[in-house]
Amino acid sequence: MNEDKNTELQKALIRASRYCAEQERSAFDIKKKLYQWGIPESLYEDVIKKLKDENFIDDCRFARAFVHSKFRNNQ
Repeated sequence: MNEDKNTELQKALIRASRYCAEQERSAFDIKKKLYQWGIPESLYEDVIKKLKDENFIDDCRFARAFVHSKFRNNQ
């Protein structure tokens, strides 16, 4: 059972890190995407913690990028 959880966690981490590499994402965006992918809820916090530790997710950086893009597009 534990091996299955580790395998599922690794798959989720790989998929989520690719998703984060496309553009800035918030932790909330990642939770929504994990839900859509059918990842068990018990793994959400582990995936998000690992992504934050590896600097794939930074909510402050996301907020700055979001504001910058809104300002640029809407003037």
